[in-house]
Amino acid sequence: MPVQAYCREKGVTGPAQRIGQRPCDLTDPEILLTAAKGIDETTRRMGGDPDRLLHKYRALAHRPQNRPRSGTDAMPLRDYTQLLEEAAELTGNEHFGLEFGETFLMTDLGPIGYLLIHARTVREGLQLFADHFEDLQERSAITLEVDGDLARIVYRIDDPRIRHRRQDAEFTLGMLNAAFRRLFGTRWRAMRVDFTHLPLTRRYHHAQYFDTGVEFGKRESALLFDRALLDLAMPSPDPLLIEHLESYFARLRASRHHEPSLAEVVTRQVGAEVGHGRTPRLADVALELGISERALNRGLAAEETSFRRILLHVRIEAASRLLRDTAMPLTEIAFEVGYSDATAFSRAFRQQNKLAPQIWRRQVLHPAQM
Repeated sequence: MPVQAYCREKGVTGPAQRIGQRPCDLTDPEILLTAAKGIDETTRRMGGDPDRLLHKYRALAHRPQNRPRSGTDAMPLRDYTQLLEEAAELTGNEHFGLEFGETFLMTDLGPIGYLLIHARTVREGLQLFADHFEDLQERSAITLEVDGDLARIVYRIDDPRIRHRRQDAEFTLGMLNAAFRRLFGTRWRAMRVDFTHLPLTRRYHHAQYFDTGVEFGKRESALLFDRALLDLAMPSPDPLLIEHLESYFARLRASRHHEPSLAEVVTRQVGAEVGHGRTPRLADVALELGISERALNRGLAAEETSFRRILLHVRIEAASRLLRDTAMPLTEIAFEVGYSDATAFSRAFRQQNKLAPQIWRRQVLHPAQM
């Protein structure tokens, strides 16, 4: 049976009101993990322990459900922005996002990065980058605006649930500015940089990195520059590659234009909690979706699944990634994915995979020895 969910107003703890209220977007926005490439090396270079930073986030990585043809894993955008904030805290560097962006290579973003650097002009590259930005990062936007002799690259996240934005905004604008400096050297220079957040202590660092004035507490986060720079010819234009990449993005978008099933929505809601040592409850998920527990159970049953089955699947998928990608002991993995002890976790893992977690880990890491 179809189940319609409605968004609750901020601060309202009861069920959603349906009168005059539009259905909500039930899914959390995601970002492809290409945007985090090199964060471990950057953390280590700044004196932090990347394993301490990343171990809980590895459990959140998954193949994006609404972008199955993307060819890379994704994670919830809110966890990605929180990851950058925690990296700044762990390294004791309040400018972590800015410095990470300075060293990040545009090609590490994958196809969208190649669109930018292999366009014919700066204008074409930025427009292509803006057109396809949501294929990298959902419910977000890069826009190119021109007003007289001034051009602006504006960055924003459109989901009000994303709270951590400082390091992410500084990473994004720092990455774009650094990319153009690599391409054009001294010919590229921003006229001003705006951020919506307020400064911390050492605001002069921003002026040094951008080599221009930086203002905080503005209405938008933006990179401002001379309009004439839009006509600069890119050093390595490749029209044939651009044509192939645009075809790729067209196929990618065609594959994602479908309404998610209730099971997919619940899986993503549960997945946003598992991996932080939390146990999502049926009542909490139903409240978040604005429907009754009974309606949620009936809707899942109509799709031949259940909340318990989804929770088990998400937990074991998260645990499998930790078993494969980290050296964490079973007791820690059990806690990370919401089990109270290793015995309960091992029993659930064996139920799902027909193998004890220790044996599964050995088979994955050392297949030749099995």
